[in-house]
Amino acid sequence: MRLRSSSMLHLPRVGSAGVFLALGLSILACGGGDEPVAPKADATPAVPAPPPAPKEEGAFLAWYHPSGQFYRSADGKTWDTVAAVPQDLSIWYNTLASDAGGRLYLADSRNEIWTSGDGAKTWSKVVNVGARPAGMDAESLVICGGAANELAAVSSAGRAYWSTDAGQSWTEKTRIAPEGAAGSGGGFQGGCAFSADGSKVALEGWYFSPQNPQLAVSSDRGATWTVQPRPGENVGTNGIGFVTGGLAFARGGGFGPGTVSLLADGSGAWTHSADLRGAAGGEYAQHVAATDGRNTVVVWQAPAAGANGAPPVPVLAFTSTDGGKTFTEAPGPVAADPTPTVSDTYQSLVWTNGKTPGPMPGAAVVEAAPVPPPVAAEPAKVAPTPEPAKVEVKSTPKPAPKEPDVNHKQGKGMKRRN
Repeated sequence: MRLRSSSMLHLPRVGSAGVFLALGLSILACGGGDEPVAPKADATPAVPAPPPAPKEEGAFLAWYHPSGQFYRSADGKTWDTVAAVPQDLSIWYNTLASDAGGRLYLADSRNEIWTSGDGAKTWSKVVNVGARPAGMDAESLVICGGAANELAAVSSAGRAYWSTDAGQSWTEKTRIAPEGAAGSGGGFQGGCAFSADGSKVALEGWYFSPQNPQLAVSSDRGATWTVQPRPGENVGTNGIGFVTGGLAFARGGGFGPGTVSLLADGSGAWTHSADLRGAAGGEYAQHVAATDGRNTVVVWQAPAAGANGAPPVPVLAFTSTDGGKTFTEAPGPVAADPTPTVSDTYQSLVWTNGKTPGPMPGAAVVEAAPVPPPVAAEPAKVAPTPEPAKVEVKSTPKPAPKEPDVNHKQGKGMKRRN
């Protein structure tokens, strides 16, 4: 038993009986009789430790044509089939996006936008109730998600668009390429990505004269853009994304070397990974890449026939957990190309945080130009009454009065007829 020390023990004054009682208690305390139970210390109740922050159970979601399936992977190494693409969406060109609220989006080659709140199992078409900016319907779009219900888009004409109501209405922002820039039409090759904290967005597009490839970053929701150096001469991308401390650029587009280039914040110089086509990779390896916004980068190599009689390109997924510096190989989500003799391969890949989104927001109201107040009408001017025309009356001699009719009665209230 631990006792608190004291220099003097103060006892209250008591009578003789009290003294004997005190002595008896003292004897018991010194070992006489049973040992007394020690009093409990005044302990402060322990404050329970706060529960750990919930982990975002995110995953990479892939779409692949021609299989018409969605695939999901938590680590980029093992994949599960989620669902088939609905018949209305079973077309060649689709791009995926996901916002911070967990809502999934799909933009197809018809410029229709679809959304899913259950991890790609079911989809519904977004009805664009707000007027779209001029030209948006005629351009191919690549979209990406920021905050809940926020979308950015880059078009094949070099324009940037923004939506804050889950794609129901759009606003045109400052364009990233000059007027007259033209992308590759259907299947526009471009990239779009928000940083993990949503403070930055990067847009990339492959344009023909007068711009050529363009990569730009905005920190003010598309009001201004800072053009970034390209990681190579005339290099397109098959995916861009932010990683901790920089920007990841998956080089190669549909064909060519599958390398990932990194641009550290403020460095102005790119570093490059090894070729990710694998030991038996062919010339026509097709890749798609995405990041989780932090350290994980996944590159998926789709199955394809070898060029000029070469062996088929192996189906692989390359995963990096150090921001794209090094990668490991694993089997990809699709074992073989269902249509090996047809050039119809297209892939899309996105990371989603796995949250359950809320209901679709109400569409943003597009404010019309203010109507000026009506101008008060001047009181109507009353035309002066014209003076009556003067008629010349010729005097006619009056006939002699007739003798009154004695049979006609005149009385009050009766009008006299002349």
